[in-house]
Amino acid sequence: MGKIKLVLDGNNTAYRARSTVTLKTKQGEDVSAIFGTLRILESYLKPTRGGWKNKILDAVQDARLNRTIGFDEVVACWDGGKSQFRKSFYPEYKAHREKKRKEYTPEEQASYYAFLDQMEEMHEVLNMFGVRSLKVKGWEADDLMCSVAKLKAPDDVVILVSTDRDMLQLVGENVYVWSPIKEVLVTPKNFAEFTGLTKETYLTFRALVGDSSDNIIGIEGIGDKKGKDLMYKYKSLEGIKENQAVLSKSKVFTRIFENDMAIVNRNLKLMDLNKVPFEEIQDYVTGELNKNVKYQAEFVRTFFMSKQFISILKDFATWSLPFQNLK
Repeated sequence: MGKIKLVLDGNNTAYRARSTVTLKTKQGEDVSAIFGTLRILESYLKPTRGGWKNKILDAVQDARLNRTIGFDEVVACWDGGKSQFRKSFYPEYKAHREKKRKEYTPEEQASYYAFLDQMEEMHEVLNMFGVRSLKVKGWEADDLMCSVAKLKAPDDVVILVSTDRDMLQLVGENVYVWSPIKEVLVTPKNFAEFTGLTKETYLTFRALVGDSSDNIIGIEGIGDKKGKDLMYKYKSLEGIKENQAVLSKSKVFTRIFENDMAIVNRNLKLMDLNKVPFEEIQDYVTGELNKNVKYQAEFVRTFFMSKQFISILKDFATWSLPFQNLK
């Protein structure tokens, strides 16, 4: 029987955690992201019991397995800066984020760098929680998550946790995506219901529409509705090309065939996780996944004391239990 692996986008989780709690030590150290991330992680691990309902574990149980389950392993993946692979052929990739940060006030800058420090500290200490933690300079969390999914054993079940829509292209046999906002486990069975698209058309749709959060510009005038309509009717990029005569009657769709087909092809290269050169990091990822990590209670207790996490320390034994069971 294979393992059930929970694979988190660490940055994505920390950003969400940071927005839900504001916490500083008496000395003024911002520990909001660390506290919130650990709270989220614990909520994913502790089983449904009493008044607590573990929605992600219950969804996995309903979708796939016929046994009482818990996660055997947890892997956190972190951004090591912007993807150098993508920047090499599209320098504007995520460039808008740098411009926005230049406009930060001194207070906003201090908060941002404190947040980066917290994520780095989380990466450094998670092994002591029994959690594997992956980070590679020039590689992004979603690329590392994809690598973990690719390297799974045939009987393993991998649950990817992120709000990033790029993750949905990885849904397949024994690879599912948990949407933490909508609290839905996306599987091959409910993929079309969740996205409004088939698995086969999803990536082409994303390339047509683009992704403003990553500064990936799509075809002007084609948003979610028009993009889904195209995919529903023509099924693929080849189907769109074959129907150029019909589509060119529309000014919006004409753009696809003028100069924008190059944009679609570029976006496919940017967004398709299967086009990333994983062989460059395969040895690193394999080594980290095979690393023997165990929950270290005394280290964790001391860490919590240093961060003044009083609420967790009051119930430390109970809080620790789900982490002790990780392999």
